[in-house]
Amino acid sequence: MPGKKIIIDGYNLIKAKPDIFSKMSDLESQRTHLLKILQSAPALLAQEILLVFDGTSGHGLPGTETKGRIQIIFSGKNQEADEVIQNLIRKNAASHKIQVISSDRSIRNTARDHQVSTITSQEFWTTL
Repeated sequence: MPGKKIIIDGYNLIKAKPDIFSKMSDLESQRTHLLKILQSAPALLAQEILLVFDGTSGHGLPGTETKGRIQIIFSGKNQEADEVIQNLIRKNAASHKIQVISSDRSIRNTARDHQVSTITSQEFWTTL
């Protein structure tokens, strides 16, 4: 995955690893733990990562925040993360330097339609 911008469907990735995340009491804890995993994964150290979540941050805010090289995007109350990811695919597809991590069929179909590489969330966990 070197040299690519990686777009991650955050909650989809969390749901793909219930043995780790289901023990956590709230979404903020799950997001924080996922962020720590992604920041420390050797395979991702040189990557630009866009981590997209439904809804708002733990502070009730939509929009983006940056943690190191990871940009966290919250879709807001009136939009789903799937829509945000699909828009990111359309916006960045021409560069052919993006990869999408999601098991969501509509996201994967949008990526395929724009010749963007995808892997499922389950496959992604095996690469870490």
